[in-house]
Parts: sequence; structure tokens; C-alpha cells
Amino acid sequence: MSERSIVGASAMEEPLSPAIDDSIEQYSPRSRDIAARWPEIGRDVKTLTRAAAPGSVSMARILSGRIAKFWIWAEDTGLPLDPSRLFTPVNVDRFCTMRVSPASQRSVQAHLRRVGRKVAPDRWPARAPRFNRRAHQAPYSQEEVGALFEAARSLRTRTQREFVNNLLLCSLGCGLNGTEMTEVRGTDVRMERGAVLVHVAGRTVPCRQEYEEALWQAASAIGGGHLVAPRLDRRLAIVRGVFAKAGFEVPISTIRLRMTWLVQQLTDEVPILVLLRGAGIKSMSGLDAARRFVPEMDDEAYISWLRGARP
Repeated sequence: MSERSIVGASAMEEPLSPAIDDSIEQYSPRSRDIAARWPEIGRDVKTLTRAAAPGSVSMARILSGRIAKFWIWAEDTGLPLDPSRLFTPVNVDRFCTMRVSPASQRSVQAHLRRVGRKVAPDRWPARAPRFNRRAHQAPYSQEEVGALFEAARSLRTRTQREFVNNLLLCSLGCGLNGTEMTEVRGTDVRMERGAVLVHVAGRTVPCRQEYEEALWQAASAIGGGHLVAPRLDRRLAIVRGVFAKAGFEVPISTIRLRMTWLVQQLTDEVPILVLLRGAGIKSMSGLDAARRFVPEMDDEAYISWLRGARP
């Protein structure tokens, strides 16, 4: 099956970074069941993963594994292996109900829906986000997030590289604000219940799956030291100056980073009470700014939610 026949003529317009593209090409499944069938499904899985435009190496790996499981399930179930017919809301939900644990269903659904919106856009109507005119509050795009991590890796000193990398992980992965992230030590990051959890400001915040491996490695390496050192404003000013001299055009802002996390959680339809607890927000008004950046809900989903039937 050719790449064009899977994703259509326009789905691959934005090229992936070499690192992400290489991680997709080199992906090797750990599951014995998937590994046994990888020679026959690997090419299609790689094409679909590229079509989903993962923003990081870790996300590319997660998508590859989940697409592979979905693809094998579809083949075993006798469903047509035509992505435009396979990646539909009904099939994705059916797969999650049959083959995914309740604890992982929401995450797996979100990832497979992401693929579906790329390869079967007529089944998943696109919802254009409305952006606030105050650009400094707007969340970073997926491309800008990738550029920030790339810029962090290009910094001259190890101290600067670790500082920016850990700042990005604490904010994009856990939604911590500037004050909170300077309080986190490596020992405050723990592996519990199959997740990477950060204990900060009297609450426990799970890290988003796409960042948890990197955060766990960073925390393990630093031990009892601070992940993001104190004097945040001064250190950020130095990094901004380095970025500016290098011609890097995306300004780094802890406000925008936290906003990116909040908007992603709202877009993923995380229950409001869960989000308030994770973000350390005491009232609904704290989400007003983020709400303006969330894509509009279509009428079908709106009706389904209020009927008590998840879309």
C-alpha cells in the first residue's frame, strides 16, 4: 500500500524533523505479537505515524505502537484496511472498548482520533481554533514546541541545555507555573501506578505520556537537585538573549508553556474537576483564558455529551 493511498495527496505537506522521521523508520515493537507481524504491517504503520505528524520522538513511538495494535485488531476482525474507512469514530471506540484497559482508553482514543483526522478527515470534521489577539497568551503550536526543544539542544553549555529542557518538560508535561517548577527536585518525581508523578505545591501531577520518559530520565540524573534552578527570570533572560543572537524566532515564555498544557488538556476533553486539581486552580474562572484557544465543539459532539453519551 503506497503512502499516497493511505494519507492522500495533501496529508504529508509539513515535513517531520530528521530525528522524528528517523525514530519512526527505526521503530521496533517490543510486543512479541506485534513483532511477529511487523514485516507485513510495518510499512503501513510507519506511513500512518508520519501522517499523524508527531511533535516529538517519544510521541512518534507511542503512536507507532498504538497504530500497530489497532491495525492488527482491524485485520483480525476482518475490517477493511483502508485508512479512510478504518479510522472512524465507531471503529476507534469499538477497539478501545474491546482491547484497551479502562485506565488507558481516553489516551488511546485521543491518539487514534488524531490519526483519523489526518487520514479520514471527512469522518472527523476539522474544528478551527479561535486564537486570542494577545499573542503572549496564545499556546505554542506543535511546530513551535518542537522548535523549542531543538533550540534547547543547541545551547552551548550543559547547564543551559538541562535548564531549558527541564523547564519545557515541567511546563508542557505537567503544567507547572514558573514558581512551582523552581521548587521541584529530582526526588519529587516518582514512578507510581504506572505513571510518572510530580509532587509539588501540595498536589500530585501526572506527567503527560509524551514527556514522561524524558522527565523521568532528567529527574533520575539530577537526584536531589532542582530540576529547574532558582532565579528563573534571570536565567530565562540569558537564554532569550542566546536564542536571539542565534536567530531563533520563538520566544520562550513560562506563561505560554503552561497555557499550552492547559489548552491541550481541554482539547483532550479531560474532565474539568480533574484539570482543576492537576493545575492547582481553585475556581473555574482560572480556565477562562485557556478556553478561548480550544477548538469549537461541533453540534454532534455537543449533543452527545449532554445526552450522556460520549462522542
